[in-house]
Amino acid sequence: LKRHLVFFNTQPDIGGIIHGAVIAMEEERAAGADISDDAINAVKTGLMGPMAGIGDTIQQGIVIPIALAIGMGIATGGAVGIATRGNILGPLFVFVVVAAFVWGVGWLVWWQGYQQGRAAVTNILKSGTLNRVIVGAGVLGNFIMGALAVQFISLSTPLAFMIGGTKFEVQALLDSFMPNLLPLVLVLLIWWLLAKKNVSPTTIMIVVILVGVLGSYPIWPGIDAETGEAIKVGLFG
Repeated sequence: LKRHLVFFNTQPDIGGIIHGAVIAMEEERAAGADISDDAINAVKTGLMGPMAGIGDTIQQGIVIPIALAIGMGIATGGAVGIATRGNILGPLFVFVVVAAFVWGVGWLVWWQGYQQGRAAVTNILKSGTLNRVIVGAGVLGNFIMGALAVQFISLSTPLAFMIGGTKFEVQALLDSFMPNLLPLVLVLLIWWLLAKKNVSPTTIMIVVILVGVLGSYPIWPGIDAETGEAIKVGLFG
């Protein structure tokens, strides 16, 4: 037991491969194999960092966000306006997906570690399986985030102008070019600030709220839909 009182901290699911490998090494040592205390501790301390990074990337960065995104879509029926009605299948979906990942993947990688021993992590990394899983899940996540951006982000502008007796509505022009262009621009802008400029999420949320509040003041040119008269409107509808 003293061998396993040293500091050890890793992601509990993907990191289970370390536990499996260490158990296999302990059994080999008990059977008479020449495996030292340092060798066992070296496997634990040497792999806990890489496995934590891989596990956090897959679970916290891919599995849970995708499960939450789909679950929210189910819970709200695909529209924010009816979110108060709720759908119990939404949170149940998230629970089942996350539980399946924790138990299923956790057991699978532990078993691989136990079967292959010290070579388990090296074999899995060499096979490229984890890289393919991460890339595939990342692509799926991008598709889902794109769909959710259209579904949940409502952003439009009521700006309109009269030019030569003809009414030009900015939103109609944008829709003729690409429907839901403003939500897409907003999502890409926030992604750019987060990924490329390292702006904190808190700062972005504050700026978005301020822009939304200031943009609601009726100081921009617009046209009354019923009378056709020029009026002042907010920047965003």
